[in-house]
Amino acid sequence: MSTLKEQLFLEFAAEALSDLTDEYRDRFTSKRGDRFNVQGLTYEVGAPVLKDDLIQFEVSSKIPEDELSETTTHTKYFNAVKSLVNKGRIKPLSIDMENIVRETRDESRKERDYVKVTYGYKEADLYTEDEISGRIKDFENNPMKENLPDIPGVTTLGGRLVLMTLRQNLRKAALENVQRLIDANNEVRKGLKKKT
Repeated sequence: MSTLKEQLFLEFAAEALSDLTDEYRDRFTSKRGDRFNVQGLTYEVGAPVLKDDLIQFEVSSKIPEDELSETTTHTKYFNAVKSLVNKGRIKPLSIDMENIVRETRDESRKERDYVKVTYGYKEADLYTEDEISGRIKDFENNPMKENLPDIPGVTTLGGRLVLMTLRQNLRKAALENVQRLIDANNEVRKGLKKKT
């Protein structure tokens, strides 16, 4: 059974990732479910989970099999993207190639390979005591500066600011994670076009 703190952290982490997904769906092409399409590739930001004292989530992108030449396998494409993602400032917990099989309405099978990147953030990665103390002082000096929602089960100003800071900082980190995957795909795809 999870604690109230864990439940609240997951709730605010889910809001951060959902807001980010909505932003990408508005900015680019919206796809079914929580997916979005950027320059012809489908991306998805998964729901957060609490595991090993980390808030973890996945960012995935489809491997553009229709763009691959006969000499470029799915594995070669995946390894090229993996190498670029690993050069990012924020290191992922894992990068895997995942095969997803879906049955369609007309009873045909669609098989797709995806690059799946898993990130994990400790509580200390998402806010510091100094950051919260500073925000409390700012709020006490100018309460109109920030509109803090009422949060059931959270009665203190510090508690509300922790959750708002966690949501803001996780969203910022996830934005960087998604952009790193988009940039990696774009770079690898550009290299494929030069070879043809």
